[in-house]
Amino acid sequence: MLYDLFLKDNNNIMIYLFFVLILIICILLMPIKINITKDKDKTNVDIYFIKLFNKRLDFDELIKRLFSDYSNSTSSINNLLYNLGMLVKSHNIIKDTCQMITISKITWIYKINLSSDELEMYAMVLGWNSISYLRSFLLSSFKRVKDEYYAIQSNNDKALATFALHMNFRPIYLLIATFKNIKDIPKIIKYHKKGSEKNV
Repeated sequence: MLYDLFLKDNNNIMIYLFFVLILIICILLMPIKINITKDKDKTNVDIYFIKLFNKRLDFDELIKRLFSDYSNSTSSINNLLYNLGMLVKSHNIIKDTCQMITISKITWIYKINLSSDELEMYAMVLGWNSISYLRSFLLSSFKRVKDEYYAIQSNNDKALATFALHMNFRPIYLLIATFKNIKDIPKIIKYHKKGSEKNV
């Protein structure tokens, strides 16, 4: 009888672990769509959890908090430097993660309005050079760049830029990049603890 109870409990544990494993695999493989847009009206960073949850997360407020002091909502130079330092420490993980990500759409429209034709010509040359550097960076940093559109428009009412970036991400990419750069984890944890102590 005790043996039967043991087998029953053991089977229940195995079933529970099996479902937990399936859930973890689904989360790791879940497609996440990240949309970054900027135009004359607003700047948005949206994350869409598709397939499994089909939810949208507005990332703007989180970005504001990321670069704000923990005790209030105003910007903090110390916290900004801390987060930039964290990006530097995590550079290898971020780089390897990006190399597995596909950019499904990139749009960059630079609009200029200068009174001098000569200045406008220089601005257009500078703009196209910037676009060339941006495109080279994207092609070398990401797995694939699909839908590209770059343009420079002159004689606009306002000198503005329209930017849109859509990328497809899966959590397993970050996990693979982390294992690949496991040696960086101790220094990231050490830097995080050091930064946390300053904010206590």
